[in-house]
Amino acid sequence: GPIGMLIINRPERHNAVSLEAWRALPEILDALAADDSMRVLVLRGAGDRTFVAGSDIDELDDVAGDAAYAEASGAALEALTRLDKPTIALIHGHCVGAGVALALACDLRFASDDARFSIPAVRFGLAVRVETVRQLARVVGPTHASEILFSGRRFDALEARRMNLVNHVVAASEVDDAVEQVARQIADNAPLSLRAAKLALRVALEDPSASEESELDDAIAACTVSADRAEGQRALRNKRKPRFSGR
Repeated sequence: GPIGMLIINRPERHNAVSLEAWRALPEILDALAADDSMRVLVLRGAGDRTFVAGSDIDELDDVAGDAAYAEASGAALEALTRLDKPTIALIHGHCVGAGVALALACDLRFASDDARFSIPAVRFGLAVRVETVRQLARVVGPTHASEILFSGRRFDALEARRMNLVNHVVAASEVDDAVEQVARQIADNAPLSLRAAKLALRVALEDPSASEESELDDAIAACTVSADRAEGQRALRNKRKPRFSGR
């Protein structure tokens, strides 16, 4: 249906993200962005024990490897952040390092009550990309971000919720259904309006470039003259559920 599912599928490696996967993600996300039938994207790890256990450390064995990872992961995370459709991270179990970065690149985050989070870069002599730090500070605030980054410690789902890192914590047996329900609720809404809302949030929360301001103006104007706006008004008058086409 209208819900896309993007799965990090390496359960034998606790869904650690390989360099190959990082490089593949922008192309996959471009294809999903171009698919008008998909209204909302859910990102998860395979199984229910681990969301993403970071990058594959076996591939981080030298400076060249670190540089390649930084370039590829940065491009992938940017592509996920910039996807013009709503995104939801469905977090089971361990969410570590790059897993937190992927979750932060999504618009909404749902966690099972057995989820565990950490950004342990300081324990391994690594650095966190500045855009991930910026997203973390924006979501949890600078004080919580400092503690997460400086300590490298692990914290549970309830603490993540108190810090606003996740939107909701749901019983592990129910989180899949909860995310599907929210995804379907989002997917029922007008696609052009969703795109404009997401772009408006990005412009409001960042220091927008002139091109982004112009893009937002165009997105708002597209909603104003859209067939979906007329359909929404007809549905309201007729007291029925609207049938949005994305046009």
